[in-house]
Amino acid sequence: MRIAIAIVLLFVAMAASAVTITMSTTTDGSNTPVVYGTTNLPNGTQLMVTLSRKASSYFAQENVTVTEGHFHAGPFSQSSSAMKTGPSSNQQQALNPGAYTIDVSSPGAMLQPNSVRKVIGEDGGKMQGPYAHRSEFYGKVVQFYAKVQIGSSQSPSMDNASRRQAKKDADAWWIQSCKHNSEYLKNVATKRGEFFNSEQFYQKCLLEKPKK
Repeated sequence: MRIAIAIVLLFVAMAASAVTITMSTTTDGSNTPVVYGTTNLPNGTQLMVTLSRKASSYFAQENVTVTEGHFHAGPFSQSSSAMKTGPSSNQQQALNPGAYTIDVSSPGAMLQPNSVRKVIGEDGGKMQGPYAHRSEFYGKVVQFYAKVQIGSSQSPSMDNASRRQAKKDADAWWIQSCKHNSEYLKNVATKRGEFFNSEQFYQKCLLEKPKK
């Protein structure tokens, strides 16, 4: 009997300490939108807000912090896509009209502040509900998706142009990355007194660019 009571009390204590995660998002309605979020996650929780649209190869992210149950990210613009290279521009280019996906996620609990881990658990295990998901390596994390319409009806011609530009940006990013890595490895080898063929590495890196 005592064992049964102890088990019941244990389950009651676990239920009392659990946190059912709530999350909702909206935008300011503009074509360079700011995403606003509301949640019951504790102050200081680190989140990643992603806005994406496959039709125009658009993908942009921003790290945010929860403050008094709220967070915001943006403004997002066509010029803020993740693969853009070169000097950034202060000019906000309107997003192509159409349906976009808002993705709000959290890193593993080990990367959250101590005050946050006290609420969600050392591995995020206290988080429950439809937005708490068990990851393969990082315990429980937050994963939230929502759809949002930006502008009016989509423009196939604008989307085609954006996809072509996204491919150019991805190609430029890969070339820049190969160059950076070859120079970095050459510097490391030089400091160690070793030989490193940076040109050979660079050319091989270019050939290994993923093909879509």
